[in-house]
Amino acid sequence: MKQIQLAISIVQRIVGDKIEVLLQLDPHRQSWCFVVGQRLQTESFRETILRETAWRLDLDRKKDFLVAHMPLLSVEHVERPPHSEDDAKFKLEFYPVHLYGHRSVQKVSQSSACDWFSCREVCSGLTNQGMPVDPQIVNWLNKWQILHPWN
Repeated sequence: MKQIQLAISIVQRIVGDKIEVLLQLDPHRQSWCFVVGQRLQTESFRETILRETAWRLDLDRKKDFLVAHMPLLSVEHVERPPHSEDDAKFKLEFYPVHLYGHRSVQKVSQSSACDWFSCREVCSGLTNQGMPVDPQIVNWLNKWQILHPWN
């Protein structure tokens, strides 16, 4: 059975009393996606988050963001990946990430490939503008109640 090890970055900010989540637009899939990385053999899931968040958001991993030392959730389960005929064993870790400082928040907020969404939008799988959010990640978020739609 194929094994897939993914680290999922939950980049968050607090606006008033609400939590917003940063997503990136995937032009090929025409949907909003989380920063997700395949874990390499020699690295931890947290190191995967550091690498992928820095690379995909063009941030300095040493001064632009903070990654929690523990995941929100670490889980192993079997399911059929999209566009596959066979089941795979998934090992997933979801890490909260907080942008550090005004410069890093401004940098990702000004990117045309990134936007902030409410937890309600993300959990529903559809943004207020009608663009879908990666359905596989949304399924996992809802299945294990990682984000709360009322936040």
